[in-house]
Amino acid sequence: MLRLLLKPQNNSEVDMHEMNVIGTLAARVVKWGNQNNVKKILEINIVCGQLRMFDLDFMQRYFNIFTRGTIAEGAKLELTVRPIGYHCCACGAEYKMTSREWLNMDVNRAACIYCDSENITLTSGGEYFVSNILADVDDDNEDPSVAMTGSSLQSSRPQVSMDNEFIDSRDGARS
Repeated sequence: MLRLLLKPQNNSEVDMHEMNVIGTLAARVVKWGNQNNVKKILEINIVCGQLRMFDLDFMQRYFNIFTRGTIAEGAKLELTVRPIGYHCCACGAEYKMTSREWLNMDVNRAACIYCDSENITLTSGGEYFVSNILADVDDDNEDPSVAMTGSSLQSSRPQVSMDNEFIDSRDGARS
């Protein structure tokens, strides 16, 4: 098996429901896999912020539907949820909020929990990106985009990588 690493390019906001997100994710992962002679996509690791409120069970169900008959059929989705984080521009404090604290916050007046300044910035909790993919790759792949290193892997299979993209189905474009 081969671990394919996809690295995030930015932290752009993407607001979508699980079905739209997973439909776009499935299409892009399958397209990328086909372009890189991937035999089988086994696992996709997704990082999302707590504010996304994605449900892994729904995500997996939709993914199974969208990938029937493709190289990603049967792949397992793994979800890492990042906490809600803020930075206060007035006092410099960095802090995390629980879901309960966020739900109890006055939406008309978000303020620093230390100095009460309203000059705060969300630092985490809204992101959504693929962190990596585990897949079987054709050993005979001669594509120049495929790095034949494999040295950091537990097997001697070729390593395939691409820049990560945030999944945004609003315009179907790569972010």
